[in-house]
Amino acid sequence: MKSKRSKDQRVKKTGSAPHELIVQRLAAEPDHKQTYKAVQFVAYESLRVQNGNIKKEIIKRDIFYHSDVYLVRFMVTEQLGDGYPDSPEVSEPKDVVFSQPINVKKFHLDEQEWVSLENSLDLLVDAEKFSSGGFRDAFLGVTKDKEKWVIKKYHERAVNTITGTLNSTVEDHTHKQVQIHSVARHLTKVFSNKVPQEFGECFTFNRAYYTVYQGQPATVEEFVEGTFRKYVNNNGKVCRPEVCSAEVMTIIEKAECLVHYSHIQSSKKLMLVDLQGAGYHLYEL
Repeated sequence: MKSKRSKDQRVKKTGSAPHELIVQRLAAEPDHKQTYKAVQFVAYESLRVQNGNIKKEIIKRDIFYHSDVYLVRFMVTEQLGDGYPDSPEVSEPKDVVFSQPINVKKFHLDEQEWVSLENSLDLLVDAEKFSSGGFRDAFLGVTKDKEKWVIKKYHERAVNTITGTLNSTVEDHTHKQVQIHSVARHLTKVFSNKVPQEFGECFTFNRAYYTVYQGQPATVEEFVEGTFRKYVNNNGKVCRPEVCSAEVMTIIEKAECLVHYSHIQSSKKLMLVDLQGAGYHLYEL
């Protein structure tokens, strides 16, 4: 008869482990510190989700009976060779915000007007930002089809600058960001279509839309995989590192060509600068 294996003899396997969820309803609007306070605890003590299908389990239990924002905390347990969770050892809790479908608008260059897209984006958005710039914080969102998007919101210091120093509104400033992005994407597309075949691989520009997320104007943009690199500064100066590969240098030189082309194509009315991205995939001016 086979002897029973002791606990320390079992080999841990990789893969999805059960998730235990704790759901809290958050305030619909942030406070003066841009923080969403928990206003209600939804007690689902034994809620467990297999294979990470959080959305399905939440909808099945009708937790989201309001169009408010909810915070979902889930504990990821260790998985053992026998398929049983190794209680009581659990990892640190990870927070995600489950949002309602996000409605987006794009700027139509030919018609010079804003157009609402027919299909909204249904995203599971990380509660913690993964990046922060001089004006905006970036949050990663993923669709049910595993498409990655980035939601960018202005942080408090930027809002104060926009409304105070610039004497504008966050809504107008966000609209302008998308309009500038649309022009840059159009010029990049025209440039890529006109270069001769011997020019080789050329640039693409990610899509960016206007939205309202958690009560604040924001942009939602395609996520670009790869290592970030700046090719041209916002003053038009080309960023040539002292040491880099021949491939990177080629991309930098092509980016310089794109800057020159944008100036000529626009009859010297504008020039694309602050070019950055991963490889030939550009994003965010």
